[in-house]
Amino acid sequence: MKFDLDISTTFNATNPIFSRHRTNTLYNLQVAEDSIFTLGSKLERATKEIFIPKAKGYAPKRSGALADSIDGNVETVSTQIYIGLVATQPYAGFVEFGTSRNNPRPFMRPALYDAYSSILGASVIRSQIIPSIKIWKHGSKKWKR
Repeated sequence: MKFDLDISTTFNATNPIFSRHRTNTLYNLQVAEDSIFTLGSKLERATKEIFIPKAKGYAPKRSGALADSIDGNVETVSTQIYIGLVATQPYAGFVEFGTSRNNPRPFMRPALYDAYSSILGASVIRSQIIPSIKIWKHGSKKWKR
């Protein structure tokens, strides 16, 4: 099971016609890049210090393999931030979302909420990010909801 979050800006710094606007655009671009870098740093710290330990704590433990398979990373590229959260055990999705016979026992989504709600906002996490989570089915070329 793999969770991928993509946070990006829509800031476009095309060359403006007038030179006085160009200076403002370059300044605004620098401010936007600094903001993205700062946000990326906060998300990276939250991933390592909050998400991974909490997800491992929330994961049901029989052998401990599920908790050991949880990892996460944050990558900032230009004006985009990629957050990759993963539990590599093949049964992780069945535990997180349940099956027709077993109730769900979420461990990734509560940890995601705990780690990122203070940075991105609880309503954004609840209304946009958690509902958009998909499972990468092992051996498949499609995301499954």
